[in-house]
Amino acid sequence: MRSCASFLALAGLALAAGQAPAWAQPQDGAAFQEPPGDGPRGSSEVKPGEIRYDEVGYAGLTDLGGVSISSSTLPPGSYVEVTALDNGKTVLAVVTGNGSPNRLALLSPGAASALGIAADPAPVRVRRVTPPPQDTALLSAGQAASARSDAPKALLLPLRKRLGPPPGATAPIATVSVPPTVSPSPSPARTPPPKPAPPPKKTPPRASAPAPRHTAGYYVQVAALSSRARADALASSIGGTVEPAGTLFRVRLGPFPDAESAGRGRAAAVRQGYPDARIVRMK
Repeated sequence: MRSCASFLALAGLALAAGQAPAWAQPQDGAAFQEPPGDGPRGSSEVKPGEIRYDEVGYAGLTDLGGVSISSSTLPPGSYVEVTALDNGKTVLAVVTGNGSPNRLALLSPGAASALGIAADPAPVRVRRVTPPPQDTALLSAGQAASARSDAPKALLLPLRKRLGPPPGATAPIATVSVPPTVSPSPSPARTPPPKPAPPPKKTPPRASAPAPRHTAGYYVQVAALSSRARADALASSIGGTVEPAGTLFRVRLGPFPDAESAGRGRAAAVRQGYPDARIVRMK
C-alpha cells in the first residue's frame, strides 16, 4: 500500500509540473502516422517546386484537338479543370500549347462544347489539378475524361466578382450634358409666288404651198390626190407645189426650162417611189 501511494504521489507531481508521466508519452518508433491517400495533408503551405494555379478570366476559341486548352502561363502537359462561369459546367482538360496574352486560355472545340461555350470571350475559371491515371490516359488519347460535377451557384457568384472587363471593352466616357444654345430664328424671307407657266405655244397650221402662177415650161406631175392635206404633205417632202384642179390637187415638180431637164426631174421622182410621174408642158 505504501508503494502504490508513493507512485500516485509522483504522478500527481508530474502533472502539476505540466509534464505527462513516462507511461503516457509515446515510445520511439510509435509516432502518429498520416493515413494513406491522395487527399489534402492538412497544410496550406506550398511545397518546394509546387505550382498552385487557380485563376478567373476570359477564354477564347482555337482549333486544338481533343479536350485541351492552350495557356500562356501553364506549361504543356499540365492538367486543369475549366469551369464556365455562366453555367457552372466543369471539364478536365490538358494543356497542349501556348495561349494568347489577352486570354486566360484558348479552348479546343471539344472543351468548348463540353462547357457549352460558343462565343469569344467567355468567362471561365482555370484551376490546375492532378488527375488520376485513368483520366490522363483518356486525355492523351484525345478523349474526354470522367465527368466533373457542375460548380454550385454559391461558388460562381464570388468567382464572377473577381472578373475584370472583357478583353477589348473600354469604360464608358462620362459626358457632361450641355443644353444647346437657342438662337432666335431669323424671319423667313418672303419668297415671291411662282410665276405661272406660260401657256403652250400653239403651232400654227402649216400653210399649203401657194398655187403657182401658170408659167410656161415643162413640169413633172407626181400625183393627183383628192385630199389637200395629203397633197401638201407630199409636195413638202419632194419640194414640189400643189395646183388645184377641180376636186383634185395636183402635185408637180418644176417648171423646167426644157424637156431634157424635165426628164431628169421625172427620173428623180421615179427613184423616190413614184413610177407614175409624167411630164406635162404648160403654155
